[in-house]
Amino acid sequence: MTCPLCESALQPALTEVVAVQQDAHLLYVRCRHCATGSIAIVTARPDGIQAVGALTDLTLSEVLDQRGHPPVSEDDVIEFASALSIEPNQLTLFQR
Repeated sequence: MTCPLCESALQPALTEVVAVQQDAHLLYVRCRHCATGSIAIVTARPDGIQAVGALTDLTLSEVLDQRGHPPVSEDDVIEFASALSIEPNQLTLFQR
């Protein structure tokens, strides 16, 4: 596996399992070369292993802190989009 940003080989020692649910594993990987963080969901399926990932600027501790929070709902997204269209500079309204 390579870093999606700098394409260096990723080190297994820098991979942390954040959560496991049935056959899905949520992984956090930090590139030793460029320090880019990635979050990936890896699932074992009858036809093979499937992985979907995304780059993140979160640290491992920030990812772990998010585990206890409820998921973002459709209403949360609508409220956020509405507030931005009315008050584009008021992002502080949504700080926890």
